[in-house]
Amino acid sequence: LALLESIQSELYAAKQHKNTLKSQKRILSDEMDEIRAVLHPIRRLPVETLRHIFEATLEASDKIELWQATQLSHVCQHWRAVVLNSPELWSHITVNFRK
Repeated sequence: LALLESIQSELYAAKQHKNTLKSQKRILSDEMDEIRAVLHPIRRLPVETLRHIFEATLEASDKIELWQATQLSHVCQHWRAVVLNSPELWSHITVNFRK
């Protein structure tokens, strides 16, 4: 009986350790994702160039709808800042009120 309790105790400790390791792995993975995002080549583009790319992308559509600029702003914090600080992306918006 004491041996069984000892084994159960060790099993519980091993499960706790496994959960701790999983948590640490998740944290490290998130940190690696952040580092990769910062080092991504698109981050080296000047803001003006990125802004022109966004404008060209939206102008390529038949009509500019609110969700298009909004989608660009949801990619990452850097793109959000560029989109929100680009009034030209928000100056011609088509909103569909039919539904």
